[in-house]
Amino acid sequence: MDLGRGIPRRCDCGAATVVLKSNTARNLGRRFYRCGAISGENHVFKWLDEAHDEEFVVVANKQATMEQDLADIKADLADMKNDISEIVALIDYINVTLMDYFPILEWPEEIQALVVERVAGNSFQDLYGLRASCKLMKALADRRSVCHFYDVLYVPCGLNMPAELLKTYYAERNPSTLYMKGVQFFFTFNLQEEGLAFMKLAVDEGYERAMYIYAMTTKKIWGDEEYFARFTRESVDRIGKLVRSLK
Repeated sequence: MDLGRGIPRRCDCGAATVVLKSNTARNLGRRFYRCGAISGENHVFKWLDEAHDEEFVVVANKQATMEQDLADIKADLADMKNDISEIVALIDYINVTLMDYFPILEWPEEIQALVVERVAGNSFQDLYGLRASCKLMKALADRRSVCHFYDVLYVPCGLNMPAELLKTYYAERNPSTLYMKGVQFFFTFNLQEEGLAFMKLAVDEGYERAMYIYAMTTKKIWGDEEYFARFTRESVDRIGKLVRSLK
């Protein structure tokens, strides 16, 4: 049988190996590994000294591989630190230098507010970058109505969003929170009618993720394909990437 290299800890039959001493004249006192259940040509047998020599080579090779992997990880981390430093520098440049050339502060306040709302729809990072640029942008970003435009499902993983903040978003009819409520009602509480009603509210606000779930669910339950017509080619590509990334 193929024993592989190193110490044979189990036989192919599943039994653990045992260490015994040879009592033959040729190998008197030499220790060996043998199947702990059955002795025979189809079961494990290996001299202990040979097994230990092989095990040493196996362990040494594993250690060398691990050391190389560790060196590669350290190199990757160093590259990541450099990338992060470059990103931080770029953000600082955008937040400070480009504001001198970007005429947003010269626009009417309602246009400024509209820009802040659209930035909030992009990501938290973009909004907080804009928020840090000046006091006026901070005041506009802190308005309650901006809560309507966040996508709470794209909040960075390390940021624990307070429950009260989620309630504020929901009170502002934030589409991502309506979608979350609908999914919870439909799939967790088995309240199908209420869940679909919440999801439809998010769909009517143009929330793409809700549109996908709502379209697939209504198709499965009622055979209704109405909402498939609302998908653009770009949204189908984005949804496909998202579904594949989440397996």
